[in-house]
Amino acid sequence: MPPSKERIASMARKRHPVTQKGYTGQNLYWQEKADGSRRYIGVYKQKLLHPDRSTTWRTLEVRADSVKEAKRLRDQAVEAGQEAILLDEFGHAVTDPAPDSDTTTVVEWVRKVEENRTVKRSEQSRKRDDSLRRKHIEQYTPWGKLPISAVRKLTVQSWVRNLQSGRLAPSTILHIFGILNRAFREAVANDLIDKNPAEGINLEAPDYREHDFLEVEEIKELADAMPARYRVAVLVGGFGGLRWGEVSGLTLDDLFAGDEVPHLVVLHSLQRDTLALKEPKTASSVRPVTLTPELVEALQGHLRFFPSEQEEPCSSNECPERIHHGLVFTGDKGGPVRYHHFRDRIWNPTCEKVLGRRIRFHLLRHSHTRQLQDAGLDAWDVAARLGHRQLATTTRYTKQTLSRQAVVAERLAEVQAG
Repeated sequence: MPPSKERIASMARKRHPVTQKGYTGQNLYWQEKADGSRRYIGVYKQKLLHPDRSTTWRTLEVRADSVKEAKRLRDQAVEAGQEAILLDEFGHAVTDPAPDSDTTTVVEWVRKVEENRTVKRSEQSRKRDDSLRRKHIEQYTPWGKLPISAVRKLTVQSWVRNLQSGRLAPSTILHIFGILNRAFREAVANDLIDKNPAEGINLEAPDYREHDFLEVEEIKELADAMPARYRVAVLVGGFGGLRWGEVSGLTLDDLFAGDEVPHLVVLHSLQRDTLALKEPKTASSVRPVTLTPELVEALQGHLRFFPSEQEEPCSSNECPERIHHGLVFTGDKGGPVRYHHFRDRIWNPTCEKVLGRRIRFHLLRHSHTRQLQDAGLDAWDVAARLGHRQLATTTRYTKQTLSRQAVVAERLAEVQAG
């Protein structure tokens, strides 16, 4: 029986301080929701500056489904609200004055642009961008001192050379440069500077075609060497082209092995840090993936030996291994497979034993791309199966082989023969 309205109202009013280790004394609270799960609340104060120069404070709060996310949002809000909000005579917030290009430093402007991005990004992408910004832009001394109006093309080139002198891959440098270039483009759009000083700087292009691939027999050999619990996960990655998060987030409701056309549907991705089931990387990543008879048989055999436990989600952060139910691939204790545990204790040792080297799990996806190409599928079909939003992404991982060229020659001969 669902709780009464009075019970729900009582639960909503009652707040409890978070006593979890590492989160006590930080103005974090939790409430019990109607379904029995918890809502976490972070409380902070914002300074208000009135026209008569007097100051007052108002209490604000952020809400999240996990204590970690609530703390992050609260800390972010506190950092953003360190400066007082100006109020007019009616008590309305006065629009912040436009930044001054002669006083706003590069670090301040880049941070402002990144915090106000409207592009939808996954939590993992956001953390990666924030880490690269802090490490390679904010820690570069000149960017913390120079106002954006004083930056010249030579200044940016010097910074790029500094990045290239390290051990960063060309693709990483290109990504870091993109963050700074985006900030300068926004500065031009907001009339802070007349010209983008990062425009026209040539960087070493990443060679996306120099990818390692595994042959079909190598994938099978690698899967057979895995512990039985993880064997089919490797096959799904190598012969289905799923990303690690999509493999580990696969549920029983996503499998349609008994249909006329056996397939699975990618609807979720298991987050590595929070173990939360979320939407996949992009909207195009939500897709059906047809299954070969061999893969159908492997999945059915896996579920016979390792049946999925239909447990209800756990509402407490103290039992993260039980927060999902119906997962196809689970760890030794029946919970979600933790990526770092799987990589360090199972994947890397097995790869070294079978292949003589370490590889990423994502290489299985690249290898499947090669299989699709060798099967004669055009780029659009390959992109649809892999869930690529842009065709250019697909072409990065394809390579012309002699077998593929032989197919092209045969088709050309048919056309030319009339």
